[in-house]
Amino acid sequence: MNIPIRETLAAPFQASKWMKHPVLLDVTEMKDLLSALDNCWIVQTSGVISKEHVIITKKNFLEMYEKYLQNLRNGISSMDFQMRSFFSSVFTSTLDALYLYRLPKNEKEEYLVKVCLPVIQLQAHNFHYSSEDDSFRSMAFGQTTFSWGIQFSYPHMYQDNNFKMYAGKEMEIFPNTSLYKKLQQWIRSHTTVTTIEAKGKRKNIPIRVGKNCGNWVEKLPQFTSQEWHIISRNNRN
Repeated sequence: MNIPIRETLAAPFQASKWMKHPVLLDVTEMKDLLSALDNCWIVQTSGVISKEHVIITKKNFLEMYEKYLQNLRNGISSMDFQMRSFFSSVFTSTLDALYLYRLPKNEKEEYLVKVCLPVIQLQAHNFHYSSEDDSFRSMAFGQTTFSWGIQFSYPHMYQDNNFKMYAGKEMEIFPNTSLYKKLQQWIRSHTTVTTIEAKGKRKNIPIRVGKNCGNWVEKLPQFTSQEWHIISRNNRN
């Protein structure tokens, strides 16, 4: 592992206009996605981390995702600390997009992982349905939210430490833009918008679902007792 180590913190990473892709995949699809991103490191970025736990192998990530799906099928949408930390990580084609900040006076040699160049950021994704205005909102929090896979995000604008702004085509010079485009193309090819039926009407919402998820998504325990329901890809006719 060759993530640079720094004794001082740099200016906070500044980026905006994030392109976001919330998606729920089958475990076979997640495996295919990780294979498609062949030159990709998965790095934990949440909390204080010992050096040996900074890098997440694709095998371990896939095992954690499979555990997450099994929990969903059992009606469990809450995540333990380890699962949430796996899904609060980044994808990067180069470890130079990050650095480790060594915590002072820390006998365990623990670090904070900091981002210094644009990377693909991961977040556990939740959504909320409001019956008042018949709408769905991503990344909502609270007891009435529902877990729906992972949200992948990549910025459209970035400001470096010299306060120079990069946007649009200028972002092509950064090492993870090509990795993001692979992710974006894969999602477009292997997933579809989610169709729900509420108040007697069907609508498409911009949270995506893998084409291989079949009928198991609409049968998840957390959805079966709602005033709305998900229409699987096989039943949209």
